[in-house]
Amino acid sequence: MELFNPHANVNFMGWRKVSLTISAVLMVLAATTIFVRGLDYGLDFTGGVLVEVKYAKAIDVADVRSALTAGGMPKAMVQSLGSTEEYAIRVTPEKGEKTEGVEASEDKVSHDKVSENIKAALSKDRPDVTLKPSVFVGPQVGEELRTDGLIAVVFVIIGIAIYLWIRFEWRFAIAAVASEIHDALITVGLFALTGREFDLTSLAAVLSVVGYSINDKIVVFDRVRELFRSSRKADPEE
Repeated sequence: MELFNPHANVNFMGWRKVSLTISAVLMVLAATTIFVRGLDYGLDFTGGVLVEVKYAKAIDVADVRSALTAGGMPKAMVQSLGSTEEYAIRVTPEKGEKTEGVEASEDKVSHDKVSENIKAALSKDRPDVTLKPSVFVGPQVGEELRTDGLIAVVFVIIGIAIYLWIRFEWRFAIAAVASEIHDALITVGLFALTGREFDLTSLAAVLSVVGYSINDKIVVFDRVRELFRSSRKADPEE
């Protein structure tokens, strides 16, 4: 049983202008979304305290935010953990000022104090709340991780370009870098568009996209190079 005709002759190259236009538009939209909306950086990149709470009975996320606001933490970010009983609360203290009930500095943040403030604010109206152990990342560490992550992506793309330049030809390297930027930019743009948290796991996902994408291109480029050699009198489109 054949699902695809082995002798099919689809004019993919005839659609190149349309596909390139669509890709260019998507890249512009992704870049605009990232610039306008920005990324919702996770605790790994911003620094701060992450506390997970669990209620014995269901509670609306709006009520959790209201309780935190009443407790002096209006900037705390609340996200559901897949149910109406468990939530993740992220508090990002700002350098040099007292924010969300805790005094922040460049070197040390009293995350235990943050947990106590969250517990007090939430248990005021709902004593059935319990807290899990908190996670703390210093603001300086978060900034370094964000910078190192960006550098990692840039160096991966540059390294790929150099490899392809040596392994194949300069035009293959240019095509690969352009498509790598395309894939990575649209992936990050989707994070900005959907408002999903961007943390170290997300960064690893972007690097995985770059890796799988270049693996596919190397296979295709190798075949294209063979065709160039066997059909030197034909034009590139053919």
